[in-house]
Amino acid sequence: MKIAISACAADAGKSGIGQYIVEIVRRLSCQGDGTNEFVVFTEADNDKVKQLAGGNVQVRLLSPFWSRTLPNLFWHLLWLPILLLLGGYQQVIYLAANRRLAWTPMIPSVGVVHDLSQLHIKGKYDRLRTFYVLQLLTRLMTRLSHCVCVSNATAKDVMEYAGVKSHKVETIYNGADTQHFGRQTSSASDASYRADLGIVHPYILYTARLEYPGKNHIGLLRAFAILQQHCKMPLNLVFAGSRWTGADEIEAEIGRLGLTQTVIMAGFVPNENLPSLVQNAALFVLPSLFEGFGIPLVEAMAAGTPVCASRVASIPEVVGDAGLLFDPSHPEDMAQIMLSILQTPLLAAELSRRGKHRATLFDWDISARQLYTASQRLGSPLSADADMGTAKPS
Repeated sequence: MKIAISACAADAGKSGIGQYIVEIVRRLSCQGDGTNEFVVFTEADNDKVKQLAGGNVQVRLLSPFWSRTLPNLFWHLLWLPILLLLGGYQQVIYLAANRRLAWTPMIPSVGVVHDLSQLHIKGKYDRLRTFYVLQLLTRLMTRLSHCVCVSNATAKDVMEYAGVKSHKVETIYNGADTQHFGRQTSSASDASYRADLGIVHPYILYTARLEYPGKNHIGLLRAFAILQQHCKMPLNLVFAGSRWTGADEIEAEIGRLGLTQTVIMAGFVPNENLPSLVQNAALFVLPSLFEGFGIPLVEAMAAGTPVCASRVASIPEVVGDAGLLFDPSHPEDMAQIMLSILQTPLLAAELSRRGKHRATLFDWDISARQLYTASQRLGSPLSADADMGTAKPS
């Protein structure tokens, strides 16, 4: 079978969606009996996907013009359907269906929806992009043969807001590189890396791109300011992530709160340094106002780092009983939860133990296999009575 894969909108692998695209494409070639041909379409500068070519996986790079955001949208909407017919493809899989879809699939299609965050966070994107996602893409989602969502929270949005029929919706959870984050590291180079960042105290870690308002760095900064008034030990707060829309607002808030000496902006942390940074944190916190899944939570749990996170959207699904939850709109609540973990060693140890166990439930190999299985079901109509909409990671 000749299967087309849209691997565009990957953010150079630096976002959760980008990570998903790379990990899924890497594993699709192992699915089936080896007779499938996977043709992956991606942007000209997407080196991480380009490196996955080989065997039964072809990678076709779009020209620099069609790789730009707006032209790429139109390429998917108008040219891709024609390309699928002319190329003799039997199926198409959109790995970021909440960002790119064709006007009409023309052939059996699977779309992976990571979130509809614009529903929940006002001002996350400009009006044009919000309109594109919430008015156009959601209508196109109803034309998909099958809609895969990375959490039950996203599946609920897709059914209730986009109007996708429940029998076409399936939850397939993301994975995480649990072996990479679970492997203990204690080298001198790791300690040197942390020292170079300026980390001199036990630290709280948040790994997310510096985006305002959705990632809620400002809420965490206000909670950290409160925490410092009650915690007996000196602390650093470390932000690990690339600058994004709203980074200036975050930096300004650090100055307003007088936290320039204790908050560390680590920038994008290379994959080889990230496990050690996570493992050595006293606490990992995810204060987002919304998450379609939250891969960093699984990475932190795999590392054995105690976690606490927002009680919103998909986050309780991912955390389960392996972390404490708080209201992300109330810095006082966030500060109290963080303080309880930092000052209660037995609680921290129990959360670490539970986290390691729970992290094993999320696996990229399983995600890729389930996605491939979903695509193979397109040969016969899915039963309208089948309960495809709910998954339980336990």
